[in-house]
Amino acid sequence: MKAKRPGDTPIDRYHDALNAFGAAMLAAEETFGDLTSVIGDDGQPIVDVQGVEPRHTENWRKLIGRLDEEMVVWGGRSGRPMARRFRLPR
Repeated sequence: MKAKRPGDTPIDRYHDALNAFGAAMLAAEETFGDLTSVIGDDGQPIVDVQGVEPRHTENWRKLIGRLDEEMVVWGGRSGRPMARRFRLPR
């Protein structure tokens, strides 16, 4: 994660929020890995054997779906300006 930007302009706040979001995504991935690596007495991941309450998984999947939809839009909007700024292939 990058250091917090020193200024308080909208672009500084944007970059700070972007960095915080990236850190949260990495933390979610790590926590997901922690959950799936808990092995029960039978040698199987407990989450695979016991499962998770549907109300939790439904809410999590809805959240991930909303995030995914937004990120598709974000990626589509930034592709051309970033390609120009960073000379990425089109």
